[in-house]
Amino acid sequence: MMTKKTMVSLGSGRSPRPIYENKETEGWEKRFKAEFEDSFPNLKLRKLPRSYNLDFAVWQDKPEKVLALIEYKQRRYSCDEMGKMGGVKISLNKIKHSLEYSDLFGVPVRLIYKLSDNQAKEYYRFDVTEENVRQCRIGFINLVSRGDAEDVEPSLIIPMNMFQKKSLLG
Repeated sequence: MMTKKTMVSLGSGRSPRPIYENKETEGWEKRFKAEFEDSFPNLKLRKLPRSYNLDFAVWQDKPEKVLALIEYKQRRYSCDEMGKMGGVKISLNKIKHSLEYSDLFGVPVRLIYKLSDNQAKEYYRFDVTEENVRQCRIGFINLVSRGDAEDVEPSLIIPMNMFQKKSLLG
């Protein structure tokens, strides 16, 4: 799997940070978007700019408004395998932004995970709320395999029992 590495400036004379993307993860997001919009014809998933730290806004045309924000992930592990690894690790910075957006705009933020044991149109969902976040623990994401020291960052570790298994329509 070829990884696309792009540099993004941090401003104030700081060194740019690499951004890691690949065709596979972009394809996963496109399939999720298509599946979502097929299930909810009156709604659209709008891809958010990278600066928002989340993937999608759930958009309603009439009346025009954002109904929710989504961070989408897909993994090659089952729920049991993720549990044995301690649960889902997600950037603490991403969680901070999620809580701020939810509070500021009054919309829910959802982490949506497609795991290897999900059926079609079935996902694991974690609602990002202060109450839920406080039930999790803080650890570190250690992606030192990419040779980027800044890939070691504080993370929220979410136990798998805090995820709800949902269909898109459920």
